[in-house]
Amino acid sequence: MNSLHFSPHRNWMNDPNGLIFHKGRYHLYFQHNPLGIDHGNMSWGHASSIDLIHWEHHPVAIEFDEAEEIFSGSIVVDAENTTGFGTAANPALVAFYTSESRTRDHQAQSVAFSLDDGMTWTKYADNPVLDRSSAHFRDPKIIRWEGAAESYWVMVAVEAEDRQVVLYRSDDLLSWTHLSSFGPEAAVGGVWECPDLFPLRLEGTDETHWVLLVSLSPGGIGGSSGTQYFVGEFDGRAFTPHERSPRVRPDDDTGMRSLDWLDYGHDCYAGVSFAGLPDDRRTLIAWMSNWDYARTFPVDPERPVRGSTTLPRRLSLVSVDGRPRLLQTPVAPPVTETTRLEGVEVSDPLLIPGPVGQRIELTAALDGASGFALRFEGDDERVLEIVYDAASQELSCDRRGSSAGFPEEFAGVRRMPVAAAPEITLTLWLDERSVEIYAEDGTRVLTDLIGVLRAPRLCVAGVGGSVRIMSLVMSEIAGASAADAAEAPGPDPETDDPGTDDPGSRRALVIGEALIDIVKHADPCAEPTRPRTEHRTEDRVEEHVGGSPANVAIGIARLGHPVRLLTRLGRDERGRRIAGLLSDEGVELLPDSWDAGATSTAHARIAADGSADYRFDIDWRLPERAPRLPSLVHAGSIALFLEPGGSRVLRLLERFAETALVTLDPNIRPSLLGDHADAVRRFERAAALADLVKLSDEDAAWLYPELGLEAAALRVRELGPSIVVVTLGPEGAFAFSPGGISRIQAREVEVVDTISAGDSFMASLASSLLDLGLDGTLAALPQVLDRAARAAAIAVSVAGANPPRRDQLDVASA
Repeated sequence: MNSLHFSPHRNWMNDPNGLIFHKGRYHLYFQHNPLGIDHGNMSWGHASSIDLIHWEHHPVAIEFDEAEEIFSGSIVVDAENTTGFGTAANPALVAFYTSESRTRDHQAQSVAFSLDDGMTWTKYADNPVLDRSSAHFRDPKIIRWEGAAESYWVMVAVEAEDRQVVLYRSDDLLSWTHLSSFGPEAAVGGVWECPDLFPLRLEGTDETHWVLLVSLSPGGIGGSSGTQYFVGEFDGRAFTPHERSPRVRPDDDTGMRSLDWLDYGHDCYAGVSFAGLPDDRRTLIAWMSNWDYARTFPVDPERPVRGSTTLPRRLSLVSVDGRPRLLQTPVAPPVTETTRLEGVEVSDPLLIPGPVGQRIELTAALDGASGFALRFEGDDERVLEIVYDAASQELSCDRRGSSAGFPEEFAGVRRMPVAAAPEITLTLWLDERSVEIYAEDGTRVLTDLIGVLRAPRLCVAGVGGSVRIMSLVMSEIAGASAADAAEAPGPDPETDDPGTDDPGSRRALVIGEALIDIVKHADPCAEPTRPRTEHRTEDRVEEHVGGSPANVAIGIARLGHPVRLLTRLGRDERGRRIAGLLSDEGVELLPDSWDAGATSTAHARIAADGSADYRFDIDWRLPERAPRLPSLVHAGSIALFLEPGGSRVLRLLERFAETALVTLDPNIRPSLLGDHADAVRRFERAAALADLVKLSDEDAAWLYPELGLEAAALRVRELGPSIVVVTLGPEGAFAFSPGGISRIQAREVEVVDTISAGDSFMASLASSLLDLGLDGTLAALPQVLDRAARAAAIAVSVAGANPPRRDQLDVASA
């Protein structure tokens, strides 16, 4: 089953921060620990999207330092350059964040700015810009007030322990004066956090009302974390709700139910809306977890992540029983209908075989029953039950049956009011780990993590009598994960002029083979060659995901850059295994990659002395449709030389060379190359298009046996690339550039496995080009080479194809 929700590739995340729609791209920043899976070292992680469905991961945006952690906040465009950070032609993005002191109990509001559309940030030298000498002053949301007589910036923040929203005014985003305070009132059973204030037109009228969101933890509906909202008026100075509420404690069930709640589930917290969108497209994203158990939530050691987001939700304001209420409409992937039932009387439990799909739309008539139940049964006896009770007019979500192995606080039932009606309509968005339930046209929403529920089937039953299924439609997501792309339609057709990516995204495209290495050992007692073995049989045959370009793509992704892979996979179990690993590593597999009858393999026999001989079974072709233009394209290895796909690789390099950086690693496989002179001509055509070429000493010796290594490198340099690097194994590496020759020594390390040394070296070089650009890389070439050597050293110190992550590389360079 596909995952519906954004999460980082690794480590901790919580609150969404700095949501902004800017130059056609949605930017999602979020609370993130770049160094681990626990809450700490708070920084702003970063991802972006053009559709709120497919997300590109970016390097950490604003990092903690020795003095402060970077807590929640928001971003605006300083269009008039009132800060002086940018220019009229290139106004700055200005981020407001809470500085959490690492030396004392203190919070204040600080600023950072970006001049490259949110990709890199500089902290303001005179931070903080607003300090109340408070330990709990946090979560600034900046909005623009446009009054009849004047306009200015408004900061909406909280004094968390005082249960107050505090409002400030500024004309330049740097100097702030107090306007007013709101609260405490309504739910006050926990600290107030993450406020948001925005106008919405009441549908069907010309009335505009203001909505104030306030998250609190604990003290939400049902206990623990939650988000309440108020509807009222804002005059540029103070917010006044239409209905005043006394302070309500969590044990006052009647009082809590009388309040307005964004979500009734366990796992929708700290939601805020995007800046930069018109009010009729107001869109919110929330953290999908709960402080009761977020810190102790179990972690998959293969993909160590804690935290994800809800689906994005479009917000509107509708009248229900004479009161304005928020309506939430999920922004979700397109789906394909798989099952439809209509007009079915259910007197005995009706079992619908799984898997059920990701969207379930149900309209049920009770026909005298007291309610109905939906029971999702996983393949390992885990159960999720959703029950509607007409007498109490409540919908309950019971995840106790799927909570084994999760924190004690996780097991529980949440209830949501759903008014009685002749027919009850629900829309569920379900994946293996969560459910979002939308009722009463989206004015009631319940979001719960559900443990792990794999491949569930659905049982529908009446409670206290028969129930009629007026309509039940189950649908699957089309192409939401790389592992399912074989069944998914591709993107819209791209023409010969597909357009370019936003320059700020700095996306890499890798072209080349991804295959399965099938390793057979002559010594049946030998240890497995890689810790990430995907399959191992008793006769000592192992299967691993392999292919130099695939390894380079994973290496680039692990260093924090969005990366796509164009390869060729079969619609078989091996292809799915490759796609699943790529997806887990954050590599986007282009849909055109699903084009082979069978996934390619490389059969390796490992002798008792450790030597190996390879036999390849690979059919290499590529589609004629070009991917979108990347910032950097990498190619090489078998894919460059093996026809008919090799010629297509050359045409793609020719297409991209004028607008993108090009890197090349021939990674010579002599047994596949045929005529030596033809192979050299093919390599030299590709090298002439490249900005950087990396050769191993073995590659250089095979290509130019009559030349020494330095002479071979100079020969390649004369073809046109700015940088030619030759790696020398344990002897280090050297590079020729316009500045002459640069040499580095290999790092001393205990060698465990050299399988990904060259690919890790290459991924680091590509990462440096993405970080610095070509000119910056040339200026810092010795440091760039040293960083690549560190990457290779980390890779060879562990078994298997295991390139380093950016945090490992940063620690190694400290």
